[in-house]
Amino acid sequence: MKYIVQMMLAALASIAIAVPAYAWDFGVSGSASADFYMKSSTAAKDNSSSDSADSISVTTMGDSSGGVTISSSNTDGDTSVDFSLALGEYYDSFTETYSMSGSTKVGDWTGSASGSITNTQAWAEDTDDGDDVDAPGGSAGSAQVSLTDGTITYKLGAASHLSGATKGWTNINNVVSTARAGAAVGSFEGFSVGYAVDDATSLTFAYQNDSAVTILGNQGTTTSASTYFACSGSNAGGTSCEAITDSDASSSNSKYDTTAYGINVATTAGGADVTFTYGTGSMAVKKANDISTDEPGGAVTMSTYGLGVSFAAGDVTPWLNYSNEDNNYNDNSSASDNDIKFSITEMEFGVDLGMVEDWSISVGYGSYKTDKTSGASSKSGSSEDTKFEIGALTSVGGVSIDLSFGTLLSSKSSDESLSDSGTFDDGEKLTKYGVKLSYTF
Repeated sequence: MKYIVQMMLAALASIAIAVPAYAWDFGVSGSASADFYMKSSTAAKDNSSSDSADSISVTTMGDSSGGVTISSSNTDGDTSVDFSLALGEYYDSFTETYSMSGSTKVGDWTGSASGSITNTQAWAEDTDDGDDVDAPGGSAGSAQVSLTDGTITYKLGAASHLSGATKGWTNINNVVSTARAGAAVGSFEGFSVGYAVDDATSLTFAYQNDSAVTILGNQGTTTSASTYFACSGSNAGGTSCEAITDSDASSSNSKYDTTAYGINVATTAGGADVTFTYGTGSMAVKKANDISTDEPGGAVTMSTYGLGVSFAAGDVTPWLNYSNEDNNYNDNSSASDNDIKFSITEMEFGVDLGMVEDWSISVGYGSYKTDKTSGASSKSGSSEDTKFEIGALTSVGGVSIDLSFGTLLSSKSSDESLSDSGTFDDGEKLTKYGVKLSYTF
């Protein structure tokens, strides 16, 4: 026992000597928030119905833990390493995310890499009807490597290679709608080259060539191997999307080949900040296990662009966003009913104000329109949403105070029939306002 204690003390002494040369800085951070909102809503009404829509007023109080992050960093000359462990909650399930990044400078070039692994615990929930809802849980990871000399940057792996080119909405909390204009791009596994033309202008080219993935991280297929979905923005994998079954591809052995590219241009001049992104791509569905009939079983094509402009004039910064997305879905069958064209047009404008009596204030307006056309009337129609939001943000005693007001000016959709594509329902009406307090420690 005495020998073991001596060994432990020797080990501690060795660590104490080594730590000054190879010191790691450790830290723990977290956040918490609470909110109080009042909401008034009127349900949408079908034009063919004479019944009046119901109006409902609701008051809610909520709270949220932002989780806890344990972090550590080390710098040794031209080499630095960062590590973090984030613990949080996801739909009543516990998650843990391990992240690590590092960089090394050799001569004019700096190499860097980052990676993360997220573990989500499985969970089950009893519903009101007695049925269990199960989530399988599991692990997912991503990584990317980059190399730069300060002028040109190469990046390979899972990353947001292209920006959505969106400006504004700085102090707005999205109380009535999370819809945002912007190019339909997300994080994807690809390759990109960025070039700094000068201190004010940069260019980026991105390329994607992969299997079983969405186009530019945004559009593609559902988890079912034989179903397409048509939707927009953050809803790219959501349940609100329009599903189209591919009659040729087998659900058990079909495969998807995705090819896409995009460009981004960003520049500043005379107070103006302008960003433009364009992307286009396609997904071919093939039968994977039958060589004799290895032919396209369908196709998804997508093109998108986004333009964001802001102009800083003292404490006032007006901004404008405009974007478009066109999708075409074809299942390569003789039935034209399964062909769908899906177009999304988004426009936003507003102003961000500087400090007004210790408050940062933003005002924004957004219009979002979707058009679907198909040989099948059940898959055709239009929708239109417009919103107006105001946000004011300040800090007192380390607590962030966020005042929000939003109203859904119009949320309406046509009957899903080509003959009724110009006849809209009496749309949903929604007004919501309140306060959110948050603290980061």
